[in-house]
Amino acid sequence: QEESFLQHHHPHHHHVLSGSGDRYITIWEQDKQKHPNDGVSLWRTKAKLGPHTGWVKDLASSLSNPKRNDQDNEDRFIFSIGCNCIEVWRTINGESYDHIHKLMIDSSVEMGSTLSSDILCLATSPSCNCNTPQTSEQEKQQDHHSYYLLAGGVDGRIHQWTICNNSFPDAKGKYAPGHDGRVNALLVCDDLRAAVSIGNDGLVKCWKLDCNESFMMERGSVCTINVNDECHSLQDTNTQEAKTQEVSTIKLTCSCILFEQQDLAIIGIGTACGKVLLAEISRDEKSDDVMSIGLLDERTTVESSSDSIGGCNIHSIASQNNHIIIGHSKGISMWEPDLQTKHR
Repeated sequence: QEESFLQHHHPHHHHVLSGSGDRYITIWEQDKQKHPNDGVSLWRTKAKLGPHTGWVKDLASSLSNPKRNDQDNEDRFIFSIGCNCIEVWRTINGESYDHIHKLMIDSSVEMGSTLSSDILCLATSPSCNCNTPQTSEQEKQQDHHSYYLLAGGVDGRIHQWTICNNSFPDAKGKYAPGHDGRVNALLVCDDLRAAVSIGNDGLVKCWKLDCNESFMMERGSVCTINVNDECHSLQDTNTQEAKTQEVSTIKLTCSCILFEQQDLAIIGIGTACGKVLLAEISRDEKSDDVMSIGLLDERTTVESSSDSIGGCNIHSIASQNNHIIIGHSKGISMWEPDLQTKHR
């Protein structure tokens, strides 16, 4: 069973990485042999990475340094989850994938993580300059750049590592409580320089990413929306009793970015009750520190019935050519919202 997917592009290679329940990452590469049907590509297994300590729940990759011109020798990190461990793999040009590091997530009774410290989701931020007042002139000339690795877990914590010039200054990282219960997905909106987290508590939280700050969660979330409170404004139910019963059980399971520009992003959010929600995150034109978030629309992927909607869990959501592709427990659905008319 495939649990997670990651596309890895390079001028000379195009790989798809999949993590699955067999505790391995499978690296797929396109076969040069042509398929009899036009438009159909053949893919073959290039390699397998592992084993991990558990199912490979999520994958993420570092982003290239935009100031670097030598893209033919591109050094990237691949991050993968195995229970409470994050495995780190290095690849140069996609030719080989070498295991170089393991990040361990410790339980913390103080944070309430007495049952599990397993990680569920990963995200990486865009790179930025990581020079500090202590950086020497010689080091500054070496074009230092950094990015964040973010992880969300079963116990509600959000973890953050700062990776500078492909090294880990702090292998333990930093963490803080982000949600009441499972953190099911993390997104990074590049243009907004913000991270978005969703959880079983029905909350969507937005966190500001700032290279000048060592830990994004020190200032707290810059904006939050409780779907269980706000979703009823989009409902068309006949009675208040039915409305209350429906929104009280909404758990957020997955998310993806649908549209993004300098001061605005629209994200799709999957739920455990068969609904897909659209949310808009916008930044105040006068202050980078002020953001707002609101729900725009919703769509039920399976028609409501006594035996379907309650059991339709959305486990994946992706954007392709203005369509939202929705994977759920009853199959695959597609939605084509008019995003152009939904944002300002």
